[in-house]
Amino acid sequence: MELWYLLAELGNTKGLEYKLKEGEDVNKLDGEQLSALHHAVRLNQSEAATLLLQHQAVVDIRGPDHRTPLHYAARCRTKLRESNSETELVVDLESGMQVEQFQDKEDGSVGKVEVSSMVELLTSYGAEVNASDKYGQTPLHFAAMTGNIGAAAVLVKDCGACVEIEDNQQMTPLIVASTYGYLDMVQLFLKAKANPRHVDSSKQTALHRAARGGHLVASTLRRTIYS
Repeated sequence: MELWYLLAELGNTKGLEYKLKEGEDVNKLDGEQLSALHHAVRLNQSEAATLLLQHQAVVDIRGPDHRTPLHYAARCRTKLRESNSETELVVDLESGMQVEQFQDKEDGSVGKVEVSSMVELLTSYGAEVNASDKYGQTPLHFAAMTGNIGAAAVLVKDCGACVEIEDNQQMTPLIVASTYGYLDMVQLFLKAKANPRHVDSSKQTALHRAARGGHLVASTLRRTIYS
């Protein structure tokens, strides 16, 4: 990996600043069509992402499959866990890859980083909340796929993301969340007036998909539909 993108992934702001002063193109893409901002966001490096945005990184720059940095921010979840008496920060990505950081601060501790703050950062710079990728999926679809309730709440409540938007299979975020059985996500979308009767291209509703997966969210959907 080229140093420029590695610096973004590592959150090395001093290195990024040095490269920018040397005239590095903040929006250039690597061989995978990812920008430095994509790399920083994928690894939840908020300080690096902020620096890049301050230096005119295009907030909605398109990467693989026409995805924006906000797509990556929405699908990424953080959680803290205890391991061998040390706090370990684990970032789960859609690919299933885990990136672990130990003793990230000078005092040896690891700070809690909220992915929802990355969503807030990008949207504060004007990121398009309803941007669709090659498959018609928006950041809200991505949050629904991974159960990222923090990101979904910000997108829906604070940014006005459309809960009825369809992907290329006519699946709404509610149908996606129901497919994976994320109860809190389903409740969020229903409160935002998502249509539980919407039918996707396979003629299935959110209830069909939830019941098929044996998920508890099916009872919530039934109560909403038949109340």
